[in-house]
Amino acid sequence: MSWIYADLSKNAKNNGGPKEYERKLIGLGKRIGRRQMVPYLFLCFLGGGGIVKLIDWIIQTNRKRKMVENGPTQSIQKENAIDTPKGDTEMTREELKAKIDELMRQYSEEEIDGSTYAQKMMELTTSARDEVDDDE
Repeated sequence: MSWIYADLSKNAKNNGGPKEYERKLIGLGKRIGRRQMVPYLFLCFLGGGGIVKLIDWIIQTNRKRKMVENGPTQSIQKENAIDTPKGDTEMTREELKAKIDELMRQYSEEEIDGSTYAQKMMELTTSARDEVDDDE
């Protein structure tokens, strides 16, 4: 019968001392852990890709259904139209981009302060997001 401490001492001596033996044991544990993680990472990668594909398919199917129901010109007009913050008229994406550019210019030239900039930008982006959400 051998002593555990004696076996540990022999292994440490054969592997270059206690510090080197400790380093090798930790490295071995890391390599084993990485190998055990590979199947799970692969499953997560496939699952994540599958979910993205499923969501894309649902969105495309929904757009096709709306195009059939509304006709192609109405669907295109709805995609390009965005509510203004007041909600009484609609503006195109180009008009929204122009308003955002103007707002950014005013802020960079210090015509408006940071809180005003943030409030107006939030109004513009919220109205655009709400319009997109309503269409889907």
